[in-house]
Amino acid sequence: MMQIKEISINDKEYPKRLRYIKNPPEILYVLGNTKILNDEGIAIIGSRCCTEGGRRNARVFAANI
Repeated sequence: MMQIKEISINDKEYPKRLRYIKNPPEILYVLGNTKILNDEGIAIIGSRCCTEGGRRNARVFAANI
C-alpha cells in the first residue's frame, strides 16, 4: 500500500520550478513516484466555453501522456 509523503519546501525532492513561483506552497502531500516531480509536464485545465479546437488539442495531449 502506498503512503502519502509530506515534502517541505526545504526538501531536495521539492520541485525546483515550484520553489520560484510567487507564494509557493510550504508543504506538498504526494502519493506515488516523487522522482517525477522535476520532470517536464503539462496541465490540462477545463473550460466552460471550450472551442472544438481546444477539445481536440486536449484529447491529443491527454492521449500522449
